[in-house]
Amino acid sequence: MIVFENYNYKNITLSGNFKHPLFDGELNINDPNLKLTFNGLIDVSEKLNRFNFKANIEYAELNKLNLINNDSFTIWRTK
Repeated sequence: MIVFENYNYKNITLSGNFKHPLFDGELNINDPNLKLTFNGLIDVSEKLNRFNFKANIEYAELNKLNLINNDSFTIWRTK
């Protein structure tokens, strides 16, 4: 489980190499309010950060994840 912005993310699988400040691997989240797949590299060890990944967000209910405060129903999808 991961907690961010007072939301407890569930059903997370993580595999790969993680040695702060570098992650190279796969992350899958199948939460009721977020379905995400991530595969690639995040390297924040240098002044200029390096990102090389593919990600798919099938849905993210931003209000329920406490990422925005909006009265309307907000769902985000992207690749």
